[in-house]
Parts: sequence; C-alpha cells; structure tokens
Amino acid sequence: MAVATLDRTATILSADLQQLQLFLADRIQASFTKAQITPERTQENIRRVQERGQTALSHKGVTLAGEERQAFMSGLIDEVLGFGPIEHLLQDDSVTEVMVNGPRQIYVERNGKTVLDATTFFDDDHVQRIINKIVEPLGRSADRKSPLVDARLPDGSRVNAVVGPCAIDGPSITIRKFPKERLGVADLIRFGSTTEDMASFLEACVVVMLNIVVSGGTGS
Repeated sequence: MAVATLDRTATILSADLQQLQLFLADRIQASFTKAQITPERTQENIRRVQERGQTALSHKGVTLAGEERQAFMSGLIDEVLGFGPIEHLLQDDSVTEVMVNGPRQIYVERNGKTVLDATTFFDDDHVQRIINKIVEPLGRSADRKSPLVDARLPDGSRVNAVVGPCAIDGPSITIRKFPKERLGVADLIRFGSTTEDMASFLEACVVVMLNIVVSGGTGS
C-alpha cells in the first residue's frame, strides 16, 4: 500500500520524542482494523493519524513546530500505516533493493548500483519493531529461536530478516522489490551493469545452451 507521507526531512528527533512517537504509533495503530488500511483510504487514514497525533501531543503538553513537527508527524504516519523509516524507500520505484545493516547503515540499490542512504532507524529495537511488523501478520516470529526469517510484503517483495544471536551487529533486513518494468539488455548497458561485449557473450551462451551459474546477492 502506498503511504503518501509528509515531506521527509533530515531532522533528528530527541530520544524523548522518539519514544513518544513509537508509543503514539502503537496506540493509534491499535485503533485501525486491517480492513481500514487500504490504498483507497490512504489519504483519509493519513489525516486520521495526523489528527490523533496532534490531539495526543496537545494532551501531553508537547508543542512542536517547523521541521521538528514535520519529522515527527511524517515518522508517525510511516510507523502506523507503513514500515517505519524505510517506507519511503519501498514506495520509490527507482529502488529495487533495501538492505538494513543495523539502525545507522541502510543501503539501497538504484538502477543496478548500491549506495548508502541517509535513512536511519532510532536503534536496534526500532529495527526489530519493523521486522516484527513484517513477519507477525504471516504467523511468524523473529527471535532467538527463529533468528532467520523469510517473508513477503503485501506487494510481493521478498524479505529476509536476521536477528540475534545470528546477527552479531544487530537486527538486519534485506528487501528485494519487484520492478514494475523489467530491465532489458539496453538498460543494463546504460546503467553500467554490463557492456555490449559481455551482453553479446551471454547471448551466445544462451543460444548454444551452455550451463550458466548465477551467484551473488538477492538481486543477482
């Protein structure tokens, strides 16, 4: 489901605001039924989260303005209606893979090239929270008894999550998205993923029906 969030900013929330955001996200999400969270009701749901979030802030005597309020509300919407900090990456059609190697190290694959993204989680618990949100609706768990979990997002994207004790440096997530448009040889050459000579060689291998071994990451 596409979640149309507010414009994202680089504002870093204080630890207290981070805790408050996740607390409110749990409270607000509990008020939604599964049937209410649909693409057709996205804008309505966003307004509902904003209104409830603002009401809760007022009751707690918390006043936010400018970029801080923008960051708080945008994050709150993504936590309730999406998959937290990586939601905007999942909605970005140019991103084909998201790799979370701990809360402060998130890589994305765009047009066949992997780059470090500026997106971050609050901490390890925040990463675990999103893993749980992905796997629990499927009747699975990610914990010490089941530290390696494979799952799928509602759109069919493949997910692999690793938690302790297998994940020494903290929980990790790899999400392989399915591009809406399949890439052709010309696209791979244009992106610099291959050359014309290499493409011709592979084509010849296919024509004469040679065995080909493909190895590497999920996107290979």
